[in-house]
Amino acid sequence: MNILRILRSYWFTYLVILALVTPLTWFSIKKYISGYGLMAYFVLIAIPAIIVAVTLVVTRYLCKRRTELTTTNPVDNRYNRRLWSKASKNCKLTSWLREREATMLLRWPGISLDDIITSYDTKCRRYNTVMTPSAQAALDAWKSENPKIFQDLDKEPWGLQVRLERVQFDHREHKYTIGLSPIKYLYYLSLQARLWDSNLANLRKEVFWNAMSFLTEGFTPLLPNHFALHMAIVSQDKKLLIRKRPDDTKLYPGVWEASIGEFMHGPEHQHYTHFNSDLKPDLRMFCINAVAEETNYKKAVSSEFLVYGFGIEYRTLAPKMYVIYQSSEMMEYLLSQGQPDDRGKELSSIELTPRSLGEALSPSSDYLWSPSSKIISLLALLESAVNNRDRKSLKDDFMMSYGAKV
Repeated sequence: MNILRILRSYWFTYLVILALVTPLTWFSIKKYISGYGLMAYFVLIAIPAIIVAVTLVVTRYLCKRRTELTTTNPVDNRYNRRLWSKASKNCKLTSWLREREATMLLRWPGISLDDIITSYDTKCRRYNTVMTPSAQAALDAWKSENPKIFQDLDKEPWGLQVRLERVQFDHREHKYTIGLSPIKYLYYLSLQARLWDSNLANLRKEVFWNAMSFLTEGFTPLLPNHFALHMAIVSQDKKLLIRKRPDDTKLYPGVWEASIGEFMHGPEHQHYTHFNSDLKPDLRMFCINAVAEETNYKKAVSSEFLVYGFGIEYRTLAPKMYVIYQSSEMMEYLLSQGQPDDRGKELSSIELTPRSLGEALSPSSDYLWSPSSKIISLLALLESAVNNRDRKSLKDDFMMSYGAKV
């Protein structure tokens, strides 16, 4: 039995209380059993011993369940839970929403795509050379369970997908630099997309702190960290595009998203173009093509996009670049363009007003939302304010509607 595990659990407190109460019980009933011989004393000692033994067994079982990761309720050890709780409380958006499954690691005031430089290092160390032993063990286990998929994905060249290495502020250029490198989709599918799985508990424990701090501290990330955006689309008539996730997806099946998600594809990718003719990553192409792939609207321009930083979701610990697209078109027109590259996801919209958004995101609403969607929806609402007073008014009105149904 792992004594440290018991000491770190809340159930040890109950065990201590039991140990303190038992001697008092002995003394209180001693005078009543003194005439019954040694058997009475034996029974008196045996009963508390049995209680302690049963408590230890139950404790061991419950401790195991408390640290088990599941798709519906991923739970970490106490240190990582505190780390996550601190990060979510430090983010005003998640505090207002009482959201516990996503937060923001970097919050920007809304940066133009022209204020971001992207670099692509093809000579950096590949992810398979910086994997932790737990990551390698998890990959090997997945390989044994999925040999055909592994064989197909492992054949893909480095550069079909792009990895997020770092985000830094360039004081000379007065711009942010996003460092990227080649990676394979294999590592996302086998590791990061399954990080909530109980079989990956050791990996999750090992990389949790790194995943929460690599963007701010400049560490080398230990997870695959495929570079992805999480984009809200706001129309000219102040409506927010929403879509329903497929029922057959493993993460948040059948819930609504107030955003579109997209991986950046590398220079080796032939279908989706996110790199320019010089084989350099192009955020403008990335964002514009993401809108086109989702709505078939191909007239978006780079000046309509603003970047608000990076968020992270609790289940996968995957970083996402938060972007808001302020379209010059009406929502009806955007929805009428179709969705050619989508898997038949249902598209719709809601009014981007404090009342409509508050009622839609409320826990008692008929809508079920992915966690990042709640954050970026509220972010889109607040960024429509013209000044601080207007911003505060939007926030107060939203919270009134959001809390009214709780």
